[in-house]
Amino acid sequence: MRSSITRGLIEAEPIFSPKEEAHSDRAAPNPAALIEAMRSLGYTLETAVADIVDNSLSHGASNVHIQFDWAGPASTVSISDDGNGMSEKRLVEAMRAGSHDPRAERAAGDLGRFGLGLKTASFSQASRLSVMTRAKGLPEAIRVWDLPHVSKVNDWLLLREVSASASLQAEWMRSQSSGTCVVWEGVDRLVGDASADNVNAHKAFMEAADRVAIHLAMVFGEFLIGASAVKITIGNVALSRWDPFLRDHSATQVLPQEQLADGRHGISVQPYVLPHHSRLSKSEFVTAAGAKGWNSHQGFYVYRNRRLISAGGWLSLGLTRDEHLKLARIRIDLGNEVDFDWKLDVRKSVASPPIALRQELRRIARLTRERAQEVYRHRGRRIVAASPDDQSTVWEARQMRGKTLFRISRDHPLVRALTGPDESGRATEALLKLVEQTIPLASIYIRHAEAPNDQPTPFDDTKDAAFKEMLCDLYQGMRVAGHSHEQAVATLSTLSAVKTRPHLIATLHSNPPTLSELD
Repeated sequence: MRSSITRGLIEAEPIFSPKEEAHSDRAAPNPAALIEAMRSLGYTLETAVADIVDNSLSHGASNVHIQFDWAGPASTVSISDDGNGMSEKRLVEAMRAGSHDPRAERAAGDLGRFGLGLKTASFSQASRLSVMTRAKGLPEAIRVWDLPHVSKVNDWLLLREVSASASLQAEWMRSQSSGTCVVWEGVDRLVGDASADNVNAHKAFMEAADRVAIHLAMVFGEFLIGASAVKITIGNVALSRWDPFLRDHSATQVLPQEQLADGRHGISVQPYVLPHHSRLSKSEFVTAAGAKGWNSHQGFYVYRNRRLISAGGWLSLGLTRDEHLKLARIRIDLGNEVDFDWKLDVRKSVASPPIALRQELRRIARLTRERAQEVYRHRGRRIVAASPDDQSTVWEARQMRGKTLFRISRDHPLVRALTGPDESGRATEALLKLVEQTIPLASIYIRHAEAPNDQPTPFDDTKDAAFKEMLCDLYQGMRVAGHSHEQAVATLSTLSAVKTRPHLIATLHSNPPTLSELD
């Protein structure tokens, strides 16, 4: 029996003197107890599979094949790749818990850190982990962690023989020049004790596979595109990238990218504002919502070596999720040299920014949130002027005694034309002040919050005939105030509310009202 067993832990050479040892107690962990603790590190099935795929990509895989095979208690999950594979010696080392010093410098493209992922991810889902691997030009190496066996002998003993069903899962890998196949058996956390003929359990098993596909398309989306794209398949279905930023959509707003530095390491921050749902097709809207929905996916997306770590949320920066902010998504790109600065966890699913960057990230977040809120509320149309030179709207925001006030810009050409020094102009000015001071902001906010998608946007319900009549009246006011035909049409053309009806402006330009009609 001993010939089919390898010790999974190698005792280190003592680093203290006999005198020190005499005043010390050896407290090696109990294998059976520690194994059970390692099974409860908080992995989901999705994050566990992603951790195994990390290893495939770190070892140069171009193809990763994931298989879910239902057989009740004998069901298996396998992850195979055509990466570099491992020698037998390296495999034994990789099967050790804590096979790498997390403090050691990693290669630039390495997706690992703690030397625990293969084991903790696998143990979280299965009681038996089999690994079959072959480096180019070397024979196949096999090692197995069988948790019931570890508990029975209460020792870190690796087996060297796989089951027949596990061996079958490695057939595709064996057809490659090199690669690795990881097989999970005894998937008790996924299947429980359901029998093979349990229809509901079978359905739940395959639904779990679908969730894994969605998760991997999100986490490894950047690896699925480009000249060196990796092909990841689940069953016979190849994954397509899920792009949280809708970068291929013409209505997506790409805000200025910023480079932030924390000591000697820099990060890239790229904010996006997604299109209003009225600019998306039904399928685009559903896809962009992501696995957890629009509200949950707003916020920061932290990428480490192109691998997504955190999908949404505001990184505990004191910013709350809000329906009005769901179009704000901000990408952060990190290298693996900042893992400890960002408090990356074992599962590679949580990151927290260092104190030195929090203020800058909060600033970028607030700017992006403001832009996203504007798009959300007005379907991408600008309602408040962005600068004094912006003539697309007559409204402007002013800061006064720490409060934001909304007023109608008296410098807008259209407003100047209608508010002259005569009696009519003074009456118009008085009416504008009344409107500005009595806007029911609280009521508007409450109704918008209660039914955000039911609120109209400017002139949505106005038919062309009524809109044209309004344009003619405004045109009349500008002509009477002394503006030329070209000036009046040009001013009206800049209004964001008018840009949705260019045909009416064209008609006004080519066939303006006559002076008698204006009278």
